[in-house]
Amino acid sequence: MRRATLLLAIAAAFGLSSQLLFYRERLGLNFAVATILFLGFAWTTRTAGVKRGDIWMPAFALAFATFVAVRIDAAVVTFDILAVLSLALATTVSTRGVEVSRLRFPVLIAEALRAATAPLWRAVPTLRIGSALVTRAAPQLGGALPYLAGSLIAVPFVLLFAALFRAADPVFARSWEDLFDPARWWDGIAEARDRTIIAVAVAWFAAGTLADRDRASTPRARMGIGCQVATAFLVSIASLFAAFVYVQIAYLFGGRDTAAAASMTFSEYARRGFVELLAVAGLVGATLFAIELLVTRRSRIYLASLLSVIALTGVIVASSLYRLDLYQSAYGWSELRLYALAAIVAVAAGLAILVWSIQVGRTAFAMQPLVFVTLGIALIVNAVGPSGFVARTNIARSLDRSATDAVARLDPWHLVSLGHGALPDLVDLRSSLPDSDRRCLDYALYLRYRLEGAESSSWQSWNVDRERAREAIVLLKEVFSGVKPNDPGACRYAASAWMRTSSA
Repeated sequence: MRRATLLLAIAAAFGLSSQLLFYRERLGLNFAVATILFLGFAWTTRTAGVKRGDIWMPAFALAFATFVAVRIDAAVVTFDILAVLSLALATTVSTRGVEVSRLRFPVLIAEALRAATAPLWRAVPTLRIGSALVTRAAPQLGGALPYLAGSLIAVPFVLLFAALFRAADPVFARSWEDLFDPARWWDGIAEARDRTIIAVAVAWFAAGTLADRDRASTPRARMGIGCQVATAFLVSIASLFAAFVYVQIAYLFGGRDTAAAASMTFSEYARRGFVELLAVAGLVGATLFAIELLVTRRSRIYLASLLSVIALTGVIVASSLYRLDLYQSAYGWSELRLYALAAIVAVAAGLAILVWSIQVGRTAFAMQPLVFVTLGIALIVNAVGPSGFVARTNIARSLDRSATDAVARLDPWHLVSLGHGALPDLVDLRSSLPDSDRRCLDYALYLRYRLEGAESSSWQSWNVDRERAREAIVLLKEVFSGVKPNDPGACRYAASAWMRTSSA
């Protein structure tokens, strides 16, 4: 009972803290503070210490929460938030005596489902048990009932006398109206309502997550497939993959004439399909992982077929990477291409981990290192800063005199569309551009940021990228003060098209 009451008190404290951190605030430093508080509360209510193999989970959670206060790119921040929530839940499981990093895959999935559903229903028994102390203390509060009754009886008399005082003294009447202004009270009630909703929802989530629970039992029934079935399946997949790889080697890597084979030039052929190939590689990796978990016996033919499919999938990953490199070389970097590169690296790492787990017989434990590597790649992407990286590399590409591709020209409308994350780099590097490119970029910046203020945010929503963008906007206001940048003839059509797209 005392522990349940402590959990409720901690959950209430976390709920109250959350409404102070997040009410009408953008995500920034507040998310990192909330993560630190939650992990601290999880450690305070622990029933066992975090095992050495699980220390990376709270460490990664803090790292991703910190990057929410650093980056402003929507895709990156969304991934960071989901990663923090998942790692925080995994940490609470670890503080309840479960070593997550050593769970076999079926038990790991069971624990993940329990952790994901716990915030929805585990708060109910905790609330029932923890509120017992309050119920016991209720009789002691009976002495306050007469005072409450007297106060309620006095309400109509207070209103009557206040009406008389308002009629007698206009100063008192004005003070009374200011104090009991309906609009202000309504706004206050709406704010109190919203803050209460945030506090209760977060407290409920915290109580359900931090509540004590039994350890998931290992599933006894094991579904399996025969070695012959698995081998035939793998041979069929390998045959298709081998035919595709032959085409890739002949036309993509070998440089044969694709105009005759596919009615398109080599560059058009090479720049298509890297997303589809990446999806194929990821899907086949997940399929092979599932087969390894379900197969009842491993013969040499089965292992040879399995490794053959993995090897052919590796060629497909290389093909996807090669196509992406050709596409990037022709058109430069974009955020989507950077994310695609990160996904290709993650899929390649997953295939390597799968090969390793097959060799050492630890396929059931392959999920944890795969998650670890994937999160590490995501941290690298956070550290790079996608929008700033795209702006810097594309400007450097336009300044490279050795570039012969016509598409190497600067595209200011694409750079400006990257948003606040790229703005500081654009302002810093604009002076290094040739005069025509600089004037065109200045015009795009003027159209995008001329009406945007440079207001400072509260400490809760403070963010590194947002603060750097604010300073860059201040600098732009000084550069463009009283001067409208020229609209070069080369930029007019692009400007009108970009403005129509932005308005839409």
